[in-house]
Amino acid sequence: MSFSLGGIAGALTYSTVGHRAHPRRTFLLSLTGAAGLLLSFAISPTFGVMVISALFGGALIGPMNPVINLALQRRTSEQMRGRAMGVVVAMAYAAYPIGYLLAGALVQWLGTDKALWFFAAGAIAITLTALMTRSLRQLDESVTDATSTVVVAS
Repeated sequence: MSFSLGGIAGALTYSTVGHRAHPRRTFLLSLTGAAGLLLSFAISPTFGVMVISALFGGALIGPMNPVINLALQRRTSEQMRGRAMGVVVAMAYAAYPIGYLLAGALVQWLGTDKALWFFAAGAIAITLTALMTRSLRQLDESVTDATSTVVVAS
């Protein structure tokens, strides 16, 4: 519940001040929040610390989906926008149950503590990879030139 509350607070905060934020920095902050949250859970702190970590982690992760949707809308041509959004939403809906099944199998195989360390390491690796990804730098370019539409090659 605290993670969800934090996520709602983060998304609402982004909706009010997001126009002043750089999308790339916001996305990287969200990824860092996800990695930090998983790392804090892997350390296995007390219940109270986990609740507070989930609240702050949710607040940091909250802007992630709005930034993804913003990038899709800015970088996809008007003719392809519905298809692009449909593919992303469909893939997300397909990935959630597959991820839950794989995570459950990993927890059963390794145990909760080791699986949490595995998840934290994966999130840290994804965050470090994202820091070096050239295409994420283009998120900020679309802010400075929001009037032009970038056509996605099909």
